[in-house]
Amino acid sequence: MSFSIQVYPIALRQKTDAAGLDFNQVGEYMEVDENRIPFTAEQVELINRHLEKRDYVQTHEYSDRTDFEHKECPSVSVMLTTDGLFFNARGEDIMEVSMTAGEFEYDYGLKGKFAVFCSDNGGWKKARE
Repeated sequence: MSFSIQVYPIALRQKTDAAGLDFNQVGEYMEVDENRIPFTAEQVELINRHLEKRDYVQTHEYSDRTDFEHKECPSVSVMLTTDGLFFNARGEDIMEVSMTAGEFEYDYGLKGKFAVFCSDNGGWKKARE
């Protein structure tokens, strides 16, 4: 079984919340290119620093995305695009991606800048206060 979780700019969640979209509507909304919101340069820098801190290494850089792997979790794959950070893992490695993605919601310096969406777990994660 594979597990996926995504991180987006907080502005995207704010837009979908303001529109009152439910779980299915949020997924449909994000499929439309014009609805997605790109990360700011500051957010991209924070993402790269956080991934490095959590032992992720860049494996490939393309014109439209950057790929990462985790040093100790072989099933983990991560893709950073202009408007989303996408984690995928299997087995025991699921805990690693869940923790890393979750930290974008509550870790000092990251909280308030990112929103975490998990289609396997009901949609937008609620930030810890």
